Amino acid sequence: MNGSSSGLGRNFNELRTYHVWNEAWFTRKDLGPFYNGWQVLDGTAQERSEGLYCCGPTSVNAVKEGEVGMAYDGLFVFAEVNADRLTHICYDDDVTEQVYTDRNMIGQSISTKAVGNDSRVDITHNYKYLEGSDEEREVFNKARKLAYKNTLTAGENRNGTDLEEVPGISGQFKLVKSPVVGQDIHLMLILKNLTNVECTVHVNISSSSVLHNRTPKAMIFKASASLTLDPEEGNSMSLFI
Repeated sequence: MNGSSSGLGRNFNELRTYHVWNEAWFTRKDLGPFYNGWQVLDGTAQERSEGLYCCGPTSVNAVKEGEVGMAYDGLFVFAEVNADRLTHICYDDDVTEQVYTDRNMIGQSISTKAVGNDSRVDITHNYKYLEGSDEEREVFNKARKLAYKNTLTAGENRNGTDLEEVPGISGQFKLVKSPVVGQDIHLMLILKNLTNVECTVHVNISSSSVLHNRTPKAMIFKASASLTLDPEEGNSMSLFI
């Protein structure tokens, strides 16, 4: 998002509520027997692969083991089921700042249809080890090293793990009363200084109408304010949208 908190102009289509692909079972003589079995074939690919909108065949075993260099499109499929969603603020001077990481948005529930009925069968374990397990972290770091050899991005140490920063402030929206059609929405933004020193908080808030695919359409509200908070002090802002 930009420094005014607006998401206008952004493409949310790559972060869908769900995405569908096919699997086919066949031998991968080009890769070796370990990579035989289920292969990902995506007929609605989100990016070009070698100039065409296609994806796969990608070995599911390769995805689970972090072998992102295996043909075809292993890195992309790995990202589809393991990616973190990062939120950055882009300031007017072309400086960007990462402000939030959501590790639980993507790849939490991978499903297929049961044979003979319409019930759901969970196949997440075919694509990845248990979230948070030692195996999962090992595979994730392996894939990252294969994809980005000899590079370190901001927020990482040399072990390939994220450096968690303790937040200096907390913020939470509270709905004052249930919304009524035709009336303003009344919200409270509750802020708290979590440190033992005084701090000034600059708040930029905007609200936009959105389309069915979560793409912002038009801005309907925008506000800015600055609050000075004493050590461990809380304060609130009243907002009407």
